[in-house]
Amino acid sequence: MIKTLKEVLQDQRGISQLVVLAILCAVGGTIAFGMFYSWAPKLKNLTERGQSVLGN
Repeated sequence: MIKTLKEVLQDQRGISQLVVLAILCAVGGTIAFGMFYSWAPKLKNLTERGQSVLGN
């Protein structure tokens, strides 16, 4: 993955590195949001279960 990103940065023609960096950040943010969105219900269930165990 890192090698391909370096190749993309080296092979860019007429695209500033800032634009490439912005695209990579957008992709990374989308992936992170997707992971958080899929984990959020599980985390909510864990906190509810923990509160019921504690008697709150």
